[in-house]
Amino acid sequence: MENVYVFGISWRHASSERIEAYTIPSAEQPHRIKALQQALDLPGLCYLATCNRVELSCVLGPEHRVDEIREGIYRELNAGSDPSAARQELRIWGGEGAAEHLFLLAAGLDSAQLGEQEIAGQLRRAIDQAREAGCLGPQLMWLFEQVLKVGKRVQTESGLRRGRISLAEIAVDAAREALAVQTGPVALVGVSKMTERCAESLAAQSAELIFVNRTLNSAAILAERFGGSVLSLDELLQNPPTLRAMISATSAPQALFGESFLTTLGQQDEPKPLLIDLAIPPDIDSAAAKQHGLERIDMDQINALAAANSAKRHAEQASARQLVDEALERLRSKVAGRSLSPLIGELYNVYQETAFRALERELGKRLIDLSPEQKAAVLTFAEQLAGRLAHIPAVGLRALAAQSGIEPVRTFLSASNDPMTRRLVELARDSSCLLPDESGQ
Repeated sequence: MENVYVFGISWRHASSERIEAYTIPSAEQPHRIKALQQALDLPGLCYLATCNRVELSCVLGPEHRVDEIREGIYRELNAGSDPSAARQELRIWGGEGAAEHLFLLAAGLDSAQLGEQEIAGQLRRAIDQAREAGCLGPQLMWLFEQVLKVGKRVQTESGLRRGRISLAEIAVDAAREALAVQTGPVALVGVSKMTERCAESLAAQSAELIFVNRTLNSAAILAERFGGSVLSLDELLQNPPTLRAMISATSAPQALFGESFLTTLGQQDEPKPLLIDLAIPPDIDSAAAKQHGLERIDMDQINALAAANSAKRHAEQASARQLVDEALERLRSKVAGRSLSPLIGELYNVYQETAFRALERELGKRLIDLSPEQKAAVLTFAEQLAGRLAHIPAVGLRALAAQSGIEPVRTFLSASNDPMTRRLVELARDSSCLLPDESGQ
C-alpha cells in the first residue's frame, strides 16, 4: 500500500467555510474529478465530499511527489489563492495509514458523531461516481471493497449504533426543542439521506412536515412515506408559510435563502422559526438570518454537539477500534501475499534451477553410469528437495512483509551478493506493494 494516499480536510481542523472551498458542486463532480485525475496524471482517484469533509484517495506513480500532488489538488480545486495554504489545510495519510484512515472513516469513527451511518452511503456513492467516471482504477477498487466490509462489520458488532448516531438526529433534537416551546410546521428542504432521517424522526413525533424540493416528484415520495405536504422551492421562496423550524440540506452551489426570504420569516410572530443549515456550502445566508433575529444552527455547531456526545461513548469506541486493528492485520497479510506472489514464485524457480545445475554437473561426472530411469528419479528428488528448502524462506518473507512491509524484504535480499538472488532483488525492488496489479488480479 506504499503508493496509496488520502488527502483531506475535515471538521477536525477546519471550519465549514474552508471545507466548502474544496467542495465541487454535485452536478460538476463527474467531469471535474476526471479532469483532476488527468491534470495530476494519477493512476487512481476517488473524490468524497460531505458536509464535514472533502477527501481524495489517490494512487501515486513512482514519478509523483506527495507535496506536489497536495499543491496540485489545492490548485485544481481552486481552494484559494495561496498554494502554501495547502500544507496547513490538507492532511495526508499514506500507505497503511491511508487504509487505517479509510477503515475508521467507513466505520463512523472519524465522524463528529461517533458511529455516524450516513458516511458509509456517501462513501459508496463516491466510489460509484469515480468508477463511472473511469478514474477509480483496480487498486482503489480492491481497497474500497475491504473498507466497506470493515465499516459494515464495525457498525454491526461494536455497539456504535446505540444512541445518537446521526448528525441528522442532532438536528432533529434542536427542532424538537423548538416544537416543545410552540408547535408548528417544520419545512424539510432538499431530498437527501439527511432530510430523510430528519423526516423519519419527526414523523414519529407526529410533527407537521412540509417537504420542499426543486422538483415535486421527489418531495411527494417522502410526503407519502412520512405524511405531510409538498411545496416547490420556488413556492417556498415566493410565499413562505408560517414555520416553526426549517431544516435545509441541499447540494446547491450557493445560498438559497437570502435577504428577501429571511425578511419575511423575521416578520413572523414570536417565537420566530428556528433555522437548521446542514448544507455545505450553506443554504441559508448567516448574516441576513442574524440581522432579522433568526436563530441559525450550522454544521460547525452540529459538529460541536456531536463531538461532545461522542466523547461520552468510550466503551463502544474501544470495541470498534479493536475491530479496525484486527482488520488492518488481515489487510496487511492480504497485501503481502499479493505483492510477494511474483517474488515467491521466482524464489522457487531459483532454488530448482540451482539444484538442477548442480545435478547436471554431477551427472556428467560421477553419475554418468546411471540409467535414464535412475537419472529421472534423482531429478525428481532434487526438484522436491528444492521446493522444500525454498518453502522456509518463502514463509519467512511472507511473514516479514505482513509484519513490516516490503522494505525489509528488499533489505534482506539485497544483503546477499550471491548471483542466485539477483533476480529476486530486482523483483523486490520493482514491487511497490500496491494492491492488485492493473489487471485487477
